[in-house]
Amino acid sequence: MTHHLFLGLDRPCFVPGHSVDGIVVFHVASEIEISSISIDFTGHEFTSWYQGPRQLDHSTDTVNFLEDSLVLWSDDESGILQPGTYTHPFSYVLPDRLPGSYEEFETQDTKVESLPGGFIISENSLYPRSFGDERSRVRYTAVAKITVPASPDIDEGTEESILLEVSRNLQITENFDPEILHGPPIVKSKSQSFFLAGNPLSMTVSVSRGGVIFCGESLNLNILLNNTSKRKVDGLFFKIVRHVTCTGKWNNKDRDLHRKDIVVSSHIPDSHVFPGDNYSEDVRLDIGSYLPPTIRNGQLVQRHYEIVISAEMPLSGKVEITIPLLILGWSPIFSNLMADLEAVANSHSVIDTTSSEEVLDNVADEYVSSTSISSDNLGSEEEIISL
Repeated sequence: MTHHLFLGLDRPCFVPGHSVDGIVVFHVASEIEISSISIDFTGHEFTSWYQGPRQLDHSTDTVNFLEDSLVLWSDDESGILQPGTYTHPFSYVLPDRLPGSYEEFETQDTKVESLPGGFIISENSLYPRSFGDERSRVRYTAVAKITVPASPDIDEGTEESILLEVSRNLQITENFDPEILHGPPIVKSKSQSFFLAGNPLSMTVSVSRGGVIFCGESLNLNILLNNTSKRKVDGLFFKIVRHVTCTGKWNNKDRDLHRKDIVVSSHIPDSHVFPGDNYSEDVRLDIGSYLPPTIRNGQLVQRHYEIVISAEMPLSGKVEITIPLLILGWSPIFSNLMADLEAVANSHSVIDTTSSEEVLDNVADEYVSSTSISSDNLGSEEEIISL
């Protein structure tokens, strides 16, 4: 006979300063003595990369910034549980200031260039060599566990041992002040002269909403050109550049790695500006929902974006303006309440001939159908053979 443990969360993404709500369901197949039912919350930053002539110099660091635990049940009165299903809703409030989740991904053909004060990866190539779980990350985990009294013969020197545990990674998106959503437009101007081109070329760019946007939304750009030079502007181009900075230690010294890649690149059609002409264009810049949000609160990992607009002259050069872009992550709040979760679990609290596998499957299926989310977002289960 087997015992089962189930951990369910009410949403796939969470915000610092708000609660993580969920439920732990423990199905007991036969009488058992336990010490506690608890759930641990952890968060850490980890950086790791290799560099040098043969990419053998290893820089790495770790910061554990969240370590907390909720005890859902303890053996203050009696540690003996009879066969049945035991449900424990929980609510844990996250600290106010946490960095957003981050998982480095693998790429190939990476070129790392040395610069004063750190390293930078050239455009159109991303991350240096890393191995397996050594990739840089900001990761959060919830772990539900059942502990039992330690066996003197097996767990010498300890009071408890873990009978069963289930873990879930938590996706965190950073909190923000709502006032930043109503910021004034960012306006930047630049004027530049070119060799044998006479008078300067001037450009002014205005970006709506203070350059603040949610993933999947749009920003409005206004571009003004005043071409007093003797040369034609051959085109207007814009791109969104992502910067990731990781801090690690090498030979007990802090070292930074700056990663840069272009995530959006395009040009404005028919944007030729002849000498003596003025030009004005309104552009809608779509921010793909696939872009991960800005990370501002990390100690070891920072991620930010910028918009780069350039007016280019053949054989001369270009006028380029860079404007910061703050991308915020969505955190959908589902309408289900914890009472719905508990009711689903309690409907299976009396065990007859139904197997424990079917019980927890039914709990998950009914919860999914009531919230219209996938079982991948809900939780997981694990089993162990009871002694």
